[in-house]
Amino acid sequence: MKYIYSLFFITLFVSANVFSQERMTKDELTEEWQLIQEQEDIKIYVKSKECSFDYLAKPLSYVFVMVENNSTNAMKVQYNIALHFEEGCSGCEEESEYNTGVIIKAKSSIEGTCDTKKKEVTRLILNPNLKGGWKFESVSIMHLKTTPEK
Repeated sequence: MKYIYSLFFITLFVSANVFSQERMTKDELTEEWQLIQEQEDIKIYVKSKECSFDYLAKPLSYVFVMVENNSTNAMKVQYNIALHFEEGCSGCEEESEYNTGVIIKAKSSIEGTCDTKKKEVTRLILNPNLKGGWKFESVSIMHLKTTPEK
C-alpha cells in the first residue's frame, strides 16, 4: 500500500512540474526585461509599458515579449502570450488566435516595443479609453515549442 501512495505522489509531483507554466503578476511586471520562460537555448522575457498615441486621450498598457535564440541554429519558436484577468484568460487555449510563432536567426532576438504591431511580441493589457475593460492579473507563456529551422 505504501508503494501505491509513493507512486501516486511521485506521479503527481512530476505531472505538476511538466505542465506548470511560469506566470508574472501585474505587481512583478516592470519596464525592464525579466525572464519568464526558458527552453534549451531559447529564452523568453516580458516587460510592461504604457504607450502614448496622438489619437488617444490616455496611454495604452502593453505586455511586450522578447524571444532570444542563443543557439547556433535558426529556430522556429511557437507559443501563446496568455493574459490572465479576473474575468478569465485570453490566449490560454493552444488553438487560440494568440497562438503565434517566429523564426529567429542564430544568436539573435526579436522584441516588442511601442512601435511594434506584431502579435508575436505585443499584447494589449489595458485600454483606459474604453469603459468596462477586464482587470489584468498576470501574463504567462503557454504551449511553448521550439524546433530547428532548416
